Amino acid sequence: MSRRFTHPAYDLLAGQVVTAGVAFAINFLSSSVMPPDQRGTLAFFIQLSYIATTLGLLGVERPYVAERTGASFPTAVRELGRLTKSVWVGATLLVIAAVVTGWLSSWFMALLLAMTATYVVSNAAVRRVRIAYVVSRDRRTFVMNTIAVQCGLLGLGVVLYLFDVSSPAAWLGAYALSSAAAMVTTVRARRRSREEDVAASQLARVRREGLRLIPASLGNTALLRSDRLMMPFLSSAAELGIYVTVATVMEVGAWPIQQWVDASLGRLRERAAAGNNRRLVTKVFLGAVGLTTVIGVLAYFAISLLLPEEYHPSLQLIPILGAGTVVYAMTRLQHGWLIAEGRPGLVSVAETVGLVASAVLYVGLIPPFGAMGAAIGSGIGHCLLFGTTWWLRRRRKA
Repeated sequence: MSRRFTHPAYDLLAGQVVTAGVAFAINFLSSSVMPPDQRGTLAFFIQLSYIATTLGLLGVERPYVAERTGASFPTAVRELGRLTKSVWVGATLLVIAAVVTGWLSSWFMALLLAMTATYVVSNAAVRRVRIAYVVSRDRRTFVMNTIAVQCGLLGLGVVLYLFDVSSPAAWLGAYALSSAAAMVTTVRARRRSREEDVAASQLARVRREGLRLIPASLGNTALLRSDRLMMPFLSSAAELGIYVTVATVMEVGAWPIQQWVDASLGRLRERAAAGNNRRLVTKVFLGAVGLTTVIGVLAYFAISLLLPEEYHPSLQLIPILGAGTVVYAMTRLQHGWLIAEGRPGLVSVAETVGLVASAVLYVGLIPPFGAMGAAIGSGIGHCLLFGTTWWLRRRRKA
């Protein structure tokens, strides 16, 4: 095979295409059988699990790639397990919260929290497999795991759709159960590991870099997800259901660029040193615009033709969320350059500014405007994040 197509970014992009297709299908299958309020409840707990997973991983993903590229897949899985034991702490806290909630209030809410804890553990395994592949180039394991996870989720989603299951707990359980395939992959990989442990100082360095990137990792996740956590309290679960039906689809436009950046930190370091980045910026921008436009058109027809009329107000959100996705994709490239240049602290500063600004906008816009307020706040937040990143990078260069 040509060396042009052996870079892990291409496999990650292919995996993201499959993931995006499944996400698109699951989004509309669940919305077809669930009213907006229950769809909003499902979205809330999925986003809660994503944020808990991000906290549990302690920001080590990108520093580990930079430090341990070349390690075997089993060794990488084992080392990542050692670096991210806090995932189990977060899951345990969610289980405790579930027990307390069930005892004092609602056992249905307790079930949702328990399913969230399960998804945190299995989703962390999915992300460990992805990073282990980037450093090891073990294509076969990565491809098989991606197929197992995504086919499992799609299969479970189709079953729930055919049986007209509208329970958010059942759909959340489908996410958790399908991602458990990655846990099987990691267990098998650890058993195959025969290499000696890397020096403790090397993993300690990864951990320190990860801790510096926690604000960036959390800011990145929360910037995309905080609207979905806040909307049930600032507006209603039904408004969240309408909003997330479009937002979940439109954010796919930034996924390929994020994957390419994460797998190409070395190349970005070379490009940053050369200083000739205009052509790359143009390619990334045009790619983001083209992909987001295609996704927006597909979302428009899918919502119009496949979903009940109660979801049709979400159509007006497509242009705003699409523009925000393009800006966000360009921000991923800027952050990749900062990390490649050895300045992860500036990424955390920019992400924190974007997160705080978005939260303020959500508080001001969601109560009077509902889903439209969330879309506007998200778009402005992404613009502020891009502007802050650009200013910090230019300022340090000057």
